[in-house]
Amino acid sequence: MLVSTTGMSMIWPFLVVYISEELTLPLTTITSLISINAVMSLSSSLIAGSITDKIGRKWAMAISLAVNGVTFLLMIPANTYGQYAALMALRGIFQPLYRVGSDAMIADLVPSKQRSDAYALTRLSKNVDIAIGPALGGVVAATSYGITFSIASGATIFFSILIALFAFETLPDAARKIQEKFVENLKGYENIFKDRIFTSFIAGFTLRQISGSILWILLGAYAKKNYGLAENLYGLIPTTNALMVVFLQVFST
Repeated sequence: MLVSTTGMSMIWPFLVVYISEELTLPLTTITSLISINAVMSLSSSLIAGSITDKIGRKWAMAISLAVNGVTFLLMIPANTYGQYAALMALRGIFQPLYRVGSDAMIADLVPSKQRSDAYALTRLSKNVDIAIGPALGGVVAATSYGITFSIASGATIFFSILIALFAFETLPDAARKIQEKFVENLKGYENIFKDRIFTSFIAGFTLRQISGSILWILLGAYAKKNYGLAENLYGLIPTTNALMVVFLQVFST
């Protein structure tokens, strides 16, 4: 996970900056690409669990990573809004498979009493990766975005190959035998929405996520346009944020 998350975090802080410079379109139009990615990801998330139970955690993760790696490569020659929209939609469709697959694999491997610690440790390790990725990506992007996308693609595909060749499947036999239909899976969400306390928490968490995404999606373009902040310097901002999580999360929680 260190390799792939570092690779992907080399890209995301600079994606809006890169595409806006390539297409010379208004920022409103450029950020709509992020919305396309999010809508497709949300739609895909509804069935990602069923797919992961059907094909297994291992292959869900490997396929998701491989597709993401290929989209990074295809972004290098892309030069129209339509091409970027198609690539962002493709990423959105396959992204949830990795998240659901990896979370499910942790749940398969770790006893229930230790899962909160396991997920917290996983998040901590991701922030170590995010501390490395933007700083490294900023230095490389200041020279060549093509090289940055190539490194990110290589790291993601490399992790996909590692999983395909060396990971073992953790899907429990009980999950293999349960092949629920899509409509039956959707009924599970109906039960969740009946829990008012949980849905109130989700509503508040959603507002927090919206505010955070507004900041991180626009900050790179804003810093470069208004302050002339080069990528190698801007990359230190998300790195600093991630390092604060790494060193302060355990103490604050």
